[in-house]
Amino acid sequence: MFFTSPLYLLLLIPWAAVVAWMVFGRRPAADVPFVALWRGPAAGAPVRRAVRVPPSAILLALLAALLAIVASAGPGYRFYVPGDGPSVTVVVDRGLTMSAPDRLERLADAAASPVVGAFDSGPMRVVTVPGGETREGHRSAWTAAIAPLSPTAADTRAELSATAARALATTGDNALLVLSDLPLDVPADERLVQITPDEPLSDTAIVHVAARAAPRPQVMVKLRRTQGRPADAELFIRTADQTTRHRATFTDAAETTAFADVAGLGPTVDVALAAPDDLPANDRAWLVRRSAWPRIEPRVPLARELERMIAAYAAQRPAGEGSRPVAIVGADAAPATATPAVVVAPPDASAAQPAGDVIVADHPVARDVDWREMLRDAHVSPAPAAWTPVVSVGGAAAVAVRDAPERQVWVGLDPSSPFARTPAYVVFWTNVFDWVGQGGDAFGAETVTPLGDEWRRVTGDDDAPSGTPNGLWPGLYRRDSDGATRALNAPPVEIAPPPETNWRARLEALRLDRNEGVRLAKPLLLAALACLICAAWAWPARAAAGVWRGSAGPAET
Repeated sequence: MFFTSPLYLLLLIPWAAVVAWMVFGRRPAADVPFVALWRGPAAGAPVRRAVRVPPSAILLALLAALLAIVASAGPGYRFYVPGDGPSVTVVVDRGLTMSAPDRLERLADAAASPVVGAFDSGPMRVVTVPGGETREGHRSAWTAAIAPLSPTAADTRAELSATAARALATTGDNALLVLSDLPLDVPADERLVQITPDEPLSDTAIVHVAARAAPRPQVMVKLRRTQGRPADAELFIRTADQTTRHRATFTDAAETTAFADVAGLGPTVDVALAAPDDLPANDRAWLVRRSAWPRIEPRVPLARELERMIAAYAAQRPAGEGSRPVAIVGADAAPATATPAVVVAPPDASAAQPAGDVIVADHPVARDVDWREMLRDAHVSPAPAAWTPVVSVGGAAAVAVRDAPERQVWVGLDPSSPFARTPAYVVFWTNVFDWVGQGGDAFGAETVTPLGDEWRRVTGDDDAPSGTPNGLWPGLYRRDSDGATRALNAPPVEIAPPPETNWRARLEALRLDRNEGVRLAKPLLLAALACLICAAWAWPARAAAGVWRGSAGPAET
């Protein structure tokens, strides 16, 4: 049993009062010939109130009123038919914007409310985003199927629309329901109903964190807020076993950047935002110190001296997960500018040696090398005109660079020349690999991403929902096999009000309950009308007039 308009049941209160007055009414009045008969002592037992059954006409009128009140509340009755009813595909968004506590459960309860029709009959297929996990079930267990789904901090905008589009292509004539507050980028379809929350989110978020050790230890935090949030936000920055408190102030803009000086930088940086809002996932962010030395990838045969140099560089500065690949190629296979590379162009030994002044630009590749000594009696393979000279002799560019969009170096020197047996050779090639690969120690982080079982979250379980897939909630993760550490933060998703979808009316129009229940309002109204007709026929005034007994009026004389 359910009621679509239960507020009308409040009318039962005055109806019950009328019934009580009728049942516990006064004694019937009696006519006396004159007042003197009232005088004198009363004989018999005192008069007490008693329950009186009203006339049948009154009972019928009261019953008609009761039936009308119940009918106005929109009663109905549902019954469960296993396997019957249309199949429904439900896409559930578990992304960042739906990660507010109880947000998904409240939305599921609203969708299953009797206000929008009988929703608890027929088969159901639940598809979760992110991940695409599919569960089969029945709509009678709608809320039980949604409740165990743990939220994530993933950006699901692209995956949600792609999943909805695939579901529309495979559901045929059946309905597709999408539980999300994100706009869908799919063609309009009458089978698709997006169920959105009624209330917008209130959020102050950390959208980016960076740290640097020079010229002084400092942490940069970029914040974004939705409308109506407080003007100030308090940050707690923990690194090198010390906590720094910093206050960030918003002006009229929705974003602000805070620069906090710290005493020192440890292997990790933990930034916590103290601001009451709806999304805890983006109130904390981490950084981890990591080596990002490049990975050298020779693609042409090299001189033995240069091969030994690459092996020594890899041993002293090993590549890691964030390393950039640097290709070593020949002059005849110079890559496009979109690839970090070193072009090794050995000169022709029979070519004439360039004569003239040695010009050295102020560039990281050329530093700490005695170029006049190095280029003495050296042959040069000049760089093409599109390159920027760094070291030139006699107008010929022996070393040149270009850095848009990726860094590349042209080396027009013989890698097996006597220079290869000097310390300057090691310094030069180290400069080249460092600059092209943008190597060095730096702080970095990634957005949340699924991780394997070899990774475990080491920032505690008190700030993460239970059951969230590994890697889809912000925190520090460590791989025990080699001690590698990764910092995963929430993506910088801009929070917007949920789209207007009029989902209640559209869900009712789908008539998912057409074979699963009955509405009782019309039968109750017909019964109320029948009671009124019977009450009018049995009214006492009609009996007094003789109509009930069938009299035909006064007799003729």
